[in-house]
Formats: sequence, C-alpha cells, structure tokens
Amino acid sequence: GSGPAGSAKQNPASKTVVEPLTPPVAEQAGIQYDYFVSYAHKHAEVVDVFVNNMKNTNKKLQLFYDKSSIPAGGLWIKQISDAIQKAKKVLIFLSPEYSNSPVCWDEFQCAKLVEYNSKKPLIQTIYLYNDSTMPPIMGIYSWADCREGDTEKLQQIAAEFCAAC
Repeated sequence: GSGPAGSAKQNPASKTVVEPLTPPVAEQAGIQYDYFVSYAHKHAEVVDVFVNNMKNTNKKLQLFYDKSSIPAGGLWIKQISDAIQKAKKVLIFLSPEYSNSPVCWDEFQCAKLVEYNSKKPLIQTIYLYNDSTMPPIMGIYSWADCREGDTEKLQQIAAEFCAAC
C-alpha cells in the first residue's frame, strides 16, 4: 500500500521549493550497505558496543544503524525498506523484545521479502536474549548464540562479520 491519501499527488510547482526530508546519507549516493542492523531499542547499549566494534575493526564498513541513519520524523518505513533492499546482509538481534515489537516485525518481514524475491540469503540472526516464545519464522535461521548479552561472544561475532566483507 501507499502512504496517506494524497501524499503521492503534489503540486508540481511546490517541488522546486520543498527541501528533502533526509540529510545526504550513503543510500542517497547509491552506496550499498554491508549490514542493516535490526534490534529492539531496549538493547541499544549492547548493540552500540557491537556496532562500534565493527566500525573500529573496519573503517570502510557501510552500516545502516537507525540510531545514526534515520532522521527524526519523515518517511521512516520507506527509508527502512529502501535501506534493507540496499543491504548485503541484515543482522537481526533476537530477543523477546524484538519478537514483541511491531517495528522490528516490519524490518524482519521486509528483509524476509527481499530475501525471498532475490533468492539470496540476506538475514543473519544473533540470539541476544533467551526468547522462549520466539516465532518459528525467526528461529529457522542459523544464528550466532550470544545469549544473555555475552559481550565477549558479540566482539568475536563483530570481528567475523567484518572479516566477511
């Protein structure tokens, strides 16, 4: 579906004065992302450490990490969808909070659809916190087991992901 009614129809004259909603970021320059990072915001602190480890290991790594990649407001679901389509891999940090988040489900389903349409493996899961009610669709992927926020294992996984690029 499309956004709110009328959003697709704009006055052509207004296009010359409307400022873009987003700052110039890698996706607008046509650069692909090595990784799209999908996680529940409750775990931002742990994921921050992981992302920083990756960036410090490989300065050239292109990461889509919503904390730094999405401006406030605007068409966030479209930006998420576009970024997932431009990512080589989608890293999904599994936890009860992840599987209970509608936003995380949107990201997961978008990644699943891109994976299905491209017929290429896209999703890589990192099991961050034990989830006894994990939906089967999320559990079918082979995952790195970093349960209960194992920071040492997360550092090891970050290094492995960097080496794969």
